[in-house]
Amino acid sequence: MTIDVPTGRGPAPDAGAGQLEPTLPGLGPDPAQPPYASWGRRVFAYLLDAAIVSAVTFLAVGPVGTPALLPGFSISSSGDQTATVVTDSGWLVATALALALLQAYAGWTPGKRTVGIVVVREETGRPAGLLATVLRWLAHILDAILLIGFLRPLWHAQRKTFADSLLHTVVVISADAPAPHPWVAALRGRLRSRGPGPDGAPRPGGRRASTVVTASATLVCVTASAFALTPATVEGGDVWQADCTPLVEPGASTAPLRFESVGIVSWSVPVSETRWGVTRTAPPAVAPAFAPADADGLEATYVVTPAPGTTAGVPVDAELVLALSTWDGALVLDRSSAVRVTSAADGTFTVEPLSGSPDGGDLETVRVDASTVTALPPAWRWDASLRIDGATVASCGGRGST
Repeated sequence: MTIDVPTGRGPAPDAGAGQLEPTLPGLGPDPAQPPYASWGRRVFAYLLDAAIVSAVTFLAVGPVGTPALLPGFSISSSGDQTATVVTDSGWLVATALALALLQAYAGWTPGKRTVGIVVVREETGRPAGLLATVLRWLAHILDAILLIGFLRPLWHAQRKTFADSLLHTVVVISADAPAPHPWVAALRGRLRSRGPGPDGAPRPGGRRASTVVTASATLVCVTASAFALTPATVEGGDVWQADCTPLVEPGASTAPLRFESVGIVSWSVPVSETRWGVTRTAPPAVAPAFAPADADGLEATYVVTPAPGTTAGVPVDAELVLALSTWDGALVLDRSSAVRVTSAADGTFTVEPLSGSPDGGDLETVRVDASTVTALPPAWRWDASLRIDGATVASCGGRGST
């Protein structure tokens, strides 16, 4: 088995056929041992590529979870709220495609180029091609089991993961790109107007191009790492709460019910994150794990009790009303839940929902779905009130989350 590993002096020409034969020039006294990439280099290269994906995700989608470059691994923004996939953004699709094509036909990604390693076929020393690259990525699922496969390069003679063994690839140290993939070599042959120098080495222009590529890859990695890993300013959170004590409306002091208090909880609050002066806002997430099982977007919980002197055994029907409006008073939503309050002779009372309550109404609770909360304009208001026979008994309100 031989591998063509670039060393800067160029491949050796075949005197018979004029074709390039994979060789291992200039690797020291034991050319049978190619310079396999260490585990540390491979991990560092992965982290650099992950930083690129993380930075693109933040700019294109917002402060949400970053798609993993390898199964089971990801670098997430601090506002990690939802599972993010590559197809969430065209920019993410383009980034994933660019990384795949670079590794498939050049043997490197920006992270690998920066640390000086390439992925090549074991038999030819050339890039693996797109199909093998994708299959190798999928085969990393085996490596993710208890992380054994990802740690395998620490003790394997050829520094291979299980994916490398299955797809017959190796990761080797190289300052330059490997011998090109056959498709790329054919295209290059059509476009190239000048060949190598007399000693088989690339002409100065080729060396300069290689240096520029490496410097560009390093610049991309450093910029992405600084952008993705720098401390960020985060505003917002998973839960927003507010409460108030209602005021009795004029003339309603003799009402048979008292509106003691109301509490508002929103389980879906946008999170804004700022990095290097760039601010992105994530859409409201689903209810967090510690929220009630039936929690959705927003809910208002009312505390209603019988007024002193209310006749025992006589039910009183009421409406718990929640109104959402814009900052200038334009009504967005008016939702209510009908309840029946009945006091007993011993001073206790019962509250039961009436049949036919609107969807989202519950015992002493009015709910608003997450999609409605998401669509609310900035600086929206909420107002909670208690109505008896269509007349408002008491109410209060406040400004919504921003």
